[in-house]
Amino acid sequence: MIFVVVVAVVVVGGGVLAWLGVRHRAGATAREARALADGSTVRLLDERAHFVGRSSAGRSARGGGTLLLSDDALVWVMASPHRTWRLDRAQVIGAERCEEFDQQSIGRPLLRVDHLDEAGTPDASVWAVSDPEAWVSVLGPAVDPT
Repeated sequence: MIFVVVVAVVVVGGGVLAWLGVRHRAGATAREARALADGSTVRLLDERAHFVGRSSAGRSARGGGTLLLSDDALVWVMASPHRTWRLDRAQVIGAERCEEFDQQSIGRPLLRVDHLDEAGTPDASVWAVSDPEAWVSVLGPAVDPT
């Protein structure tokens, strides 16, 4: 009986600690994303976004973190492995809701952001966010950059 109680306490305690760790990382990535926005007005923020992939890189860098849209930039801070990415709004071509990326679905709608990469070449990045329609309505429909 005591063994069962000890196991239950360890399992529940471990779950609580894991939940607190996720919340701590979400808060840390959100603070970092706000700092990378350089004081620009934040339009949208999702602390539980999940990066699904980038067309030019495939699915190689998946992970959870914070996606932030400000007046000046789209900022992504991934918790683990720690990565940051700041895209100027002028590089954003548009956005759309999609159901899959690289022929794979995660069972919920995704946000696809079409943008120009560092060299000015059209590219696209995909995230799972809590409200993809809100992001699309702010970022606007994708247009042909040529």
